[in-house]
Amino acid sequence: MQETTERQLEDIREIRLSDYFWMLFRSKWSALSIFLLAVLGAFLVTDFTTPVYQSETTVRVIDGQQTPSLLSQLPLSGIFGGTSLGAYAAQLQSRDLVIAPAVRQLREEGLLEPLPVHRGRILTWLADLGNIDVVRGATEQGELTMEEWEDFFIKTLIDEQLKVEESSDGNVLTVTVKQRTPERAQQLCNRIVAVFQQVVEAETEEQMRWWEKPMPQSMLEETKQNLKTAEEELFNFQREYPEITLNAEGSTQAQLILALQLEENQLTGLLAGAALKLEEYTAELAKIEENIVSETVATNPSYSKLRDNLHEYEIERQGMMGKYDETHPDVVALDKKIAETQSRLAEEEQQIKSTTTAYNPLHQALTEKVNEAEATIKSLTEQKNQLSAQIAAHIAQLSTWSSQQIRLFRLKRDVEIYNAQIVALEAKMRESEIVAEARTESLKVLDMARVPEEPVAPRMKLNLVLGAMLGGLLGFTFAVAKNYFQDTYLRLEEAVRQLESLPNPPSFLGVIPSVGRMGRGQPPQLIVHDAPHSRAAEAFRVLQAKLPFLTPGSALKTVLVTSATRGEGKSTVSSNLAVSLAQKGERVLLIDADMRRPSQHKTFAIEATNNVDIDNVDVGLRRETSSHQPTYPNASRTTENPNASRTTENPNALRTTENRKPGLSEALISMNAENGYDVFQTTVKPTGIPSLHLVSGGTVPPNPIELLNSEMMSQWLELARAEYDVVVIDSPPVRAVADAVILAPIVDAVVYVFDITKTRRFDMLTGVRHLTEVLPTKSIGVLCNMIHPRQAKSYGYYSRHTSYYELAERDEG
Repeated sequence: MQETTERQLEDIREIRLSDYFWMLFRSKWSALSIFLLAVLGAFLVTDFTTPVYQSETTVRVIDGQQTPSLLSQLPLSGIFGGTSLGAYAAQLQSRDLVIAPAVRQLREEGLLEPLPVHRGRILTWLADLGNIDVVRGATEQGELTMEEWEDFFIKTLIDEQLKVEESSDGNVLTVTVKQRTPERAQQLCNRIVAVFQQVVEAETEEQMRWWEKPMPQSMLEETKQNLKTAEEELFNFQREYPEITLNAEGSTQAQLILALQLEENQLTGLLAGAALKLEEYTAELAKIEENIVSETVATNPSYSKLRDNLHEYEIERQGMMGKYDETHPDVVALDKKIAETQSRLAEEEQQIKSTTTAYNPLHQALTEKVNEAEATIKSLTEQKNQLSAQIAAHIAQLSTWSSQQIRLFRLKRDVEIYNAQIVALEAKMRESEIVAEARTESLKVLDMARVPEEPVAPRMKLNLVLGAMLGGLLGFTFAVAKNYFQDTYLRLEEAVRQLESLPNPPSFLGVIPSVGRMGRGQPPQLIVHDAPHSRAAEAFRVLQAKLPFLTPGSALKTVLVTSATRGEGKSTVSSNLAVSLAQKGERVLLIDADMRRPSQHKTFAIEATNNVDIDNVDVGLRRETSSHQPTYPNASRTTENPNASRTTENPNALRTTENRKPGLSEALISMNAENGYDVFQTTVKPTGIPSLHLVSGGTVPPNPIELLNSEMMSQWLELARAEYDVVVIDSPPVRAVADAVILAPIVDAVVYVFDITKTRRFDMLTGVRHLTEVLPTKSIGVLCNMIHPRQAKSYGYYSRHTSYYELAERDEG
């Protein structure tokens, strides 16, 4: 039956969206602490991290124009070809050409010096506060020499802090530099680009003025000298053999042969260029795979495992060869394993390639270029062969010429060839000179680097936001986890439903906002007496009105107040319930039966009477309460001003360990059949509140359970019933000791107090089960106690009339 009930209780548990808010509200201080710690941690991490500032500039490449057709025919290949954007990017990151000169220029100008070691503002402030020396003069140079630091700085700049990106349109470079200070980032970025621009302009200028170099001039002079020599030889030959002439037919044949030879020379040049291109394309093609494998062989798990096994076998074989020869059975078996593994590797590799291979488009493009170059070479070769055949045929037709005529023909041909070469070379030089003079700059800086305002890392605002988000998440997680492991109730209706689902459900008496302490070391508030118009006082009056319903058909004379565990407010409920009953007009006796941890003598300031002879004392309890001269500080208060004297008296004046004696423990020890009434009268003390008396706990006995379970306790309680209308008993928690279970059978009703924000489900339900085993459930009432009155709103109580009670409490305060 118990297992079935527990399963029913588990089915009742449910979580609503609003419950997460109350989980967070219950653990608000812990969650707030976690949140603040996360934000503080984010701030400290950001403060201790070295800042990084980023500055960037953009450079446009405008030296990509096509080379004029005439200049493209120059024999110096590569001079006028446009440099690619990738080549410019690589050149910009060159250490010797750009980076090192830029750094040295800044060093010489005093704009680049080692910075101090970053320690963070918090650490610096703490060091100043504690007068701690943190070596303020330490810099990032450390123990390095200036040259070593400069080399290290250049290497770090190239590897980590410099970034060059190419635009998609292929004519813009973006240069980004990261440094510790914004000024250094800006200066380095601008200086690197300036040095790079100077280098590129110098190289371009040098290339454009190629005719000023020794080789073109020497070529021109050599051609002119050859022309002069050829003309002299022709002149000398004609002076020596004036009678030798070339007939018209022979001159025509000679002109044809000369034109064909010039054409043959051009084809030879084109054929040589095509052969070079073919060789270049073939070399590039050899470096590129024909197919693209989407899954590489090395990353395939099956292949990797087989390869690892093969390596293990090979290592094992090497170890065996030191002991055995190749004919040993173990070596033979291992060789067989190696061969099988190699075969499986080959099969696996072939399978991977066959299933994950795609055709490489780059290989296809290069293959087309190779085929095109081969076709060009074949076509040029055929054309050259045809020209060679034509030249041979024309030369054969000149067989009727004499040797002097052939020599004259050759001399004239040389003069014409040299003249044509000189004219072409001079024309090309003049055109190149014109282009060089009219040429603009190759690079143009579009945007100069600027001083960055904020670091790119770490970002304080972003880190604080992330820290706040993380702190909020951790705080919320902590609240949810705490609620899960504490296993407390989130809503009052959930607790009520679990109580109603028990086989013999107890009565639910309602909710009382807990009564807090007025200050450290001061007693709990008697809220019913001190603030009779407050919501808590009204809740106690509702409680005393509901108590008779626990014992229908019979008078309610004795009420036991207990709880599941410590700290749930049972003593506060007992004292305020007793005051509420006394204000109703009932003669009430409050008994502090928690002899292990008595507390009611601290709530009510009573005189110490431990020196009175309990056999001869007569306190005259039957006299009118008004004839007493109580020592309670509030005795002189009136209903119109209930707080008049509490603020003037010292609340600690009578708070001693002796004012609880004689109490219940002394009475039960001293009591017998003859002196029972006298002992009872001696232990009862006035409280200063009309119609309310108190029996304190007395000295802590070594055996409180035996005293409560004795016959004297029953007799003493009968005397209390005879003298008073209602007896309220404050007992220990049910889950802590068995005192409440022992007292339950001799009372009329039990008020079971639990704090919904602290009491675990298991403890609350277990306490109810313990009481139902010894007392009919109709005499048990469950009272829910809160930590703070504001939380009562979340459980559905006092929410509609909050303003009324708050106004009353402010007036009484």
